Amino acid sequence: MEKLEESILVKDRDLKILAEEVIAKSAEIKRIEEKLNGKERRVNTAEAMLAASEEKVRKLEKQISGYAGEEKLAGQLREKEDLIKQLKRTLVSKEEEVSRLNEENRKYRMQQKLSAEGLRQIEEQKTSRKWWRRL
Repeated sequence: MEKLEESILVKDRDLKILAEEVIAKSAEIKRIEEKLNGKERRVNTAEAMLAASEEKVRKLEKQISGYAGEEKLAGQLREKEDLIKQLKRTLVSKEEEVSRLNEENRKYRMQQKLSAEGLRQIEEQKTSRKWWRRL
């Protein structure tokens, strides 16, 4: 019986030691779980930031592709503006040409008018001489 009681006491002591070890391990496991939860939160935060960053990258890529289209349109606009400038220069030169031709035409008509007036005067003189001769 004594041996049995002693054996029970040893077993109780062993159980207490095991219980203490289990409690210590349980506390250690709890600390490890808390660390893991903290790391998991950080990972989740990092994943959320990564997703937000990826969305920003997509938006920026879309903007950049839009800028490329705008740049192409700006190039076309510059080409059209150059064409308009060329057409304006051509128009100015044509207007100058028309103005010059109008001036030459005015001078020619004035010459024709003066020539016609001279001829009329000559005809009048001839007529008046003839009239005086008849007298």
